[in-house]
Amino acid sequence: MSCAKPDAAQDQLVQTIARFLAEKGVKTECPFCGHPTWSLLDKPDFRTALLSNAARSYGLYTLTCNNCGFVRSHLAHTIETYVATVKETNLRSDITGR
Repeated sequence: MSCAKPDAAQDQLVQTIARFLAEKGVKTECPFCGHPTWSLLDKPDFRTALLSNAARSYGLYTLTCNNCGFVRSHLAHTIETYVATVKETNLRSDITGR
């Protein structure tokens, strides 16, 4: 997965999402047009929300296909948990040498 010219924070986040999706075996090509290039929906914190009811919402990372505009969303909590686990594993590996 690659993205169109974003700023540095957005580029890093897109690369993190791409690593997450690749590790999970998710296809990164657009399911409609087959294009491999995506952008994050333009929001200051890069998150959108899915409201299940008035009392609860879920943070999402929403990607748009740069070719056809197809929109896909991934639960932010799942990706952020993955990132935290990878960081903890890398830190543990640095400390123990394994």
